[in-house]
Amino acid sequence: MYDKLTTALALACICQGAIAAENSAGQVQTGENHISEIYQTGTGLSANSGQSGTGHYVQVYQTGIDSDAAITQTGQDNWARVYQASSWGNSHTNVEQDGTGNLASIDQRGDVLWVDASQLGEANTLYVQQSGYLNSLHAVQEGDGNFADVTQLWASTALVLQRGTDNFALIHQLSPSGTLSGLSVTQDGVDNQATINQGGDDMGASIYLDQIGVSNNALIEQGGHSLITFAQVGNSNHVDIGQSGISMGIGGTTKGNLNEVTVTQEGWDSGISIDQTGDGNIITATQNGGFGAPLSAEINQSGNLNEAALLQVSAPMSGGQMASLLQSGTGNLATVTQQ
Repeated sequence: MYDKLTTALALACICQGAIAAENSAGQVQTGENHISEIYQTGTGLSANSGQSGTGHYVQVYQTGIDSDAAITQTGQDNWARVYQASSWGNSHTNVEQDGTGNLASIDQRGDVLWVDASQLGEANTLYVQQSGYLNSLHAVQEGDGNFADVTQLWASTALVLQRGTDNFALIHQLSPSGTLSGLSVTQDGVDNQATINQGGDDMGASIYLDQIGVSNNALIEQGGHSLITFAQVGNSNHVDIGQSGISMGIGGTTKGNLNEVTVTQEGWDSGISIDQTGDGNIITATQNGGFGAPLSAEINQSGNLNEAALLQVSAPMSGGQMASLLQSGTGNLATVTQQ
């Protein structure tokens, strides 16, 4: 793969056997086709790698407590890989890549860990997996052709920001019996795509989605005891939301033309509140409450040639249904069905 190793393999620190403390490794490389590998185990680990030029590869492997990995790469075809395993807390990964064809892969295993990742340029790819409780991620991608793939387990939080064209975010937060998972995704540009899955009956889980631009698309799936808030500004935007469980809420706004919102809630004690401003917009909402507590829906559309359709279904003798649908403008169509 690397036929010209002008700066050969750098084994900055290898600590094996007995537990080590306050291990530190640092290296800087400039030129072409660089490889850096750092292996550390123990307590108080620190690894720093800086590379500039073309064809960089760096790998940091840390197992222990209080680990810190910092990687900076500038140039083309950069690749950074980090593995951190910590029994409890205070381990951190920071990756900064500036250029073209950047790829970062980060795998953290443990509790109370965090990642900061920044990619500037084109064709950037970020993979993050965090396994454990109360982990956090802050990721920024700016440029074109950005892709972020994030998986978090057990009551973790993530903030993902993408600016540019053809951005795609694929995010899984899975807490089958956890609490308070949180996610914020902001995409600013053209042809943005977001696929989000927040699974489980995660008490207090929340998702915030903000899309700004043209031809934005979002697909969101979420379990019970949860809240989704979304905002879309621009034209030809589409958001498709599905919630299943109990005690669920969806609130959102879209501003622009030819926008479409599709919402499905399966479970009781559910609520919807959506506002659309512009022309040629569509809202389709379905609530299936079964035998549970009341269903509520509030839909407001302002503009011309808009359409809204609401279906509420509850079993006999259940908690009841509430629907409010308001349209202002010309040539609008509204349908409300309650069963």
